[in-house]
Amino acid sequence: MTYSFTGHRPNKLGGYDDKINHSLIDFACTKLEQLKPDKCISGMAQGWDQVVAAACTRLHIYWIAAIPFPGQADIWGKEGKLTWELLLIHANEVKYVSPSFSVPNLQKRNEWMVDNSDHVIALHDGSKGGTFNCVKYAKTQGKPITNWWDEWTLFNSDISNIFLDI
Repeated sequence: MTYSFTGHRPNKLGGYDDKINHSLIDFACTKLEQLKPDKCISGMAQGWDQVVAAACTRLHIYWIAAIPFPGQADIWGKEGKLTWELLLIHANEVKYVSPSFSVPNLQKRNEWMVDNSDHVIALHDGSKGGTFNCVKYAKTQGKPITNWWDEWTLFNSDISNIFLDI
């Protein structure tokens, strides 16, 4: 079974700090171990997409980097671009969906991910944006969609409470 993953950027997931990122990776690893996918597809955006790529790498799950266009990470600054490049080294496949940047090409990447997967996993709070558009497209294609937002919120709350108890 091939799963594509769509989700929010760090600003909607609690921020850019290492604590949140590590919690997200732990959450993704836990969920992927339960899911046991044959393949995963990541759109390689900052946030959930890259977390899934990191979790797949950690768990030795075959994964495809679906990149909307060359230079996707060029505007993210030195650290963001380095993270993206390091993840790409571990991808089992790299697919450039479009030849150049445009906002519609971000959606083309989403459509390619949905079209090339059996099931879509979202980390989506319900707000409008790219994740919303990807989920909406998956619905039009009749793809099964699972949203892990409520589970992430609970997981993150539990992790935060552990730190408060120390």
